[in-house]
Amino acid sequence: MSKQQIFKRVALSALILVVAILIGCYIALRSGAFHQYILSIMVSRAEQATGSKVQIGDFTFHLSGLRVDLYRIAIRGNEPPSAPPFLRVNHIGMNLKIISLFGGRVGLSNVEISHPVVHVFVGANGRSNLPRPPPSHPAQSEGPGELFRLEINHFVLRKGEIDVNDRQMPLQADLRHLQIQGDFAPRKMAYRGSLRYQHGVIQVGHFKPVAHNLNLHFIVRPTEMLLKPLVVRSGNSRISVRAVVKNYSHPAVTGSYSVALRAADMARVLNTPIHPTGEIDTTAHF
Repeated sequence: MSKQQIFKRVALSALILVVAILIGCYIALRSGAFHQYILSIMVSRAEQATGSKVQIGDFTFHLSGLRVDLYRIAIRGNEPPSAPPFLRVNHIGMNLKIISLFGGRVGLSNVEISHPVVHVFVGANGRSNLPRPPPSHPAQSEGPGELFRLEINHFVLRKGEIDVNDRQMPLQADLRHLQIQGDFAPRKMAYRGSLRYQHGVIQVGHFKPVAHNLNLHFIVRPTEMLLKPLVVRSGNSRISVRAVVKNYSHPAVTGSYSVALRAADMARVLNTPIHPTGEIDTTAHF
């Protein structure tokens, strides 16, 4: 028997084993007691990862598309018990994808989030209700530790709302190739992360949505937030911003920006039948 035939047999056997395990899990999930057991594990793992009180109302799993649906999710931060939770979500739907069959790596091909509401409270002293990693979390070691790393092929957010110090802002998004990474440095009490995506359409408030690509690196500390940098591209236009935000209760923003706007891109955003030419390039501090 050739090496190629041996490899094909091993791969086929592994595939049959994975399918058998999935079918077994599906049958087991039909049991009410086992369903509640899995739900309790989900909540426990989420609480260990976030260091916060987590609630998940229910979940379903479908072999077709390897889809998981979570319902009535709530994550509490450092807010008082009488205050709204840091995050509340009606529904999260996810389609899993197997990245490495032998390595056991599973990713997300699609994520749909319906009606998420984020409540953020930041006092004059910089204290906030943002969740913090638990003392036993690796991020509590001397150096920074990774909190999460996500890669999602297609991400959709519907009827979202961000509430910062009682200022509400509606939010909807449709993003492709989303990548998010977050670290926490306990000594400096600083969150460091990055966010990037392609072919994104985001509607904030009543502003007209514009298709664009985004790349953002940020640091959040108790007294300030740094964008280093935020880069947005749409068509042949580009905006780059570096900024420092201090005093969350009465924000003071300093930084610089570089703008390269093409007239054709602006006409598309403004939805005008005119097809102008030319460009605007400027750099400034604020």
